[in-house]
Amino acid sequence: MNTRPVHAITRMLVIAALLVLIGAQVTAVYAQDSLIVGADGEFATIEAALAAANAGDTIEVHSGIYPAPLIIDKRVTLIGIDQPIIDGGGAGSLVLISAPQVVFSGFMVRGSGSSLTHEDTGIVIQATGVTVSDNLLEEVLFGIYFADASDGIARNNIIHGKALDESMRGDGIRVWYSNNVQLLGNEITF
Repeated sequence: MNTRPVHAITRMLVIAALLVLIGAQVTAVYAQDSLIVGADGEFATIEAALAAANAGDTIEVHSGIYPAPLIIDKRVTLIGIDQPIIDGGGAGSLVLISAPQVVFSGFMVRGSGSSLTHEDTGIVIQATGVTVSDNLLEEVLFGIYFADASDGIARNNIIHGKALDESMRGDGIRVWYSNNVQLLGNEITF
């Protein structure tokens, strides 16, 4: 009796099973998670979701009011659902992005400080490849500030500065030592 075909088939099945297991482990390593922030979400604060997030994860932030400053120091995508509010209460800068390739979209960012010396800003970007889009910024001294942050994109943001004398206002969008920044479809008043 010749058992070679049976051994060959068994060996092929074992190899196929190992390849499936290895593929599943590789997929798990590269899988991106969605973390939910809000009343019905798994996280009550954006900071808690950021602490639990891995690079590449998406954080969905549902409507509500969240305190500033918000510091984003991981490569994540933050998506606002029903325009959650990041509120600074009139003090300092509000959203600080220091990780590359962050996406920040769908938020209301309001109430920065009024210090020209400190350049109080709605959204400060200090990393490459960051995209901020479809945000509403209200009562901010400076709107969006790319600070040594090349290859960024600011798209379809609405920026309403503080109703101050012109000499006391900051820039709607400021680009400083940042190359290849795209400013597309933004609307700026005050």
